[in-house]
Amino acid sequence: MPSLINPNTEYTRVLIMALIFGFVHLMIGLGIKAYIYIREKHPFYVLFDVGFWYLSLVGLALLLGGSYVPMLAGHTTLYWAIAITGMAGIILTNGRSAKTVAGKGALGLYSLYGLTNYVGDIISYARLMALGLAGGSIGIAVNLIIRMLQSGGTLGIVMSVPVFIGAHLFNMFISGLSAYVHSARLTYVEFFGKFYETGGKLYTPFAADTKYITVTK
Repeated sequence: MPSLINPNTEYTRVLIMALIFGFVHLMIGLGIKAYIYIREKHPFYVLFDVGFWYLSLVGLALLLGGSYVPMLAGHTTLYWAIAITGMAGIILTNGRSAKTVAGKGALGLYSLYGLTNYVGDIISYARLMALGLAGGSIGIAVNLIIRMLQSGGTLGIVMSVPVFIGAHLFNMFISGLSAYVHSARLTYVEFFGKFYETGGKLYTPFAADTKYITVTK
């Protein structure tokens, strides 16, 4: 059957698609963080903790994309200006919780180091490419086994039917399970980590207070 992308030969394209999906996903997470700041009436935090990060990440993404996409090439100076503006803003504002000027600068530089975390988070989405390649490769291997069985005559043809059904159903099962587990992991760790804050009340189980005594049976 014809396909838009052959993952066994165009794996680089699949990898780029997975990374782009991850980049967009994380940008949406930052957007939700900006919404929370707006809802809590902290407009300057939107610029400090979201806007400057947008500039840094988008600027670096454009620099990287200019090496592969001809349409983006030729604007390196502009891309550097965007990225440097965002980085400078992060250094100047993300250390605002420190009490001294030196502490603010040091904490701002440490916050800028968080760019490496974003790079790692985006690369984590490469697991989507791995899932696609693994499922497709296993399917191809099963089909090769089926052809080998069918070449063995009538008995091989008969045996190939349960092998075909069972092997492909198993491949579909583990592929679906992997898609669920890894997409949930990407959502909870990379996506939620950009805006989610814990809260609520500490759970206290209903039990007797045995602070000064020990109850035994």
